[in-house]
Amino acid sequence: MKLFWFTILFGLAVYYFVVQAFKLSVFNAEMLLHTLYHYATGFIILSGCFVLSSTKKIKSIVIGSIAMLILFVDEIYDYRRGVESLNLMMILYNLYVLFWGALSGVASIRMWRLRHMETPVPSDHPKSLKP
Repeated sequence: MKLFWFTILFGLAVYYFVVQAFKLSVFNAEMLLHTLYHYATGFIILSGCFVLSSTKKIKSIVIGSIAMLILFVDEIYDYRRGVESLNLMMILYNLYVLFWGALSGVASIRMWRLRHMETPVPSDHPKSLKP
């Protein structure tokens, strides 16, 4: 639980400084939606990819490819609308929000596993209950 909240609060603090350093206006509807979109992609898809990477390589690759496809389609959509935001500053900003979302997702999955999944004790373990 502490790791999850540390990740969220530390990410918000760094997010504030990134926004101030890049002089971005993040409190309009378009930018809030854009940030939420990248954060949710990192939180849901990339953290799921991280969890699956140790067990199922193919599913991990497919999920990672879907995440990159979603972000690529978002950039194409912004380009077609005439948003001239594809510069190094916005790429770094998007990568930070994506990375922050992925770290938050991994921390939340870890927190959920610690709370809800109890590791079973093997039957040959000395602490297992034998009738």
